[in-house]
Amino acid sequence: MTKQELKYMGNFVEKEFTPYPSFEVTYIRISELNREKQRYEKSLNVSLSI
Repeated sequence: MTKQELKYMGNFVEKEFTPYPSFEVTYIRISELNREKQRYEKSLNVSLSI
């Protein structure tokens, strides 16, 4: 992606997601679908801290 495309996406997102508040994300939880139980089960938490 070009820098211009990223700027466009950023502006678009700001307009579309307003007035939703921002929040800090410290990890992403990855889950796996258990088809027998028909629900998602936690597989892994990925930390986003630097």
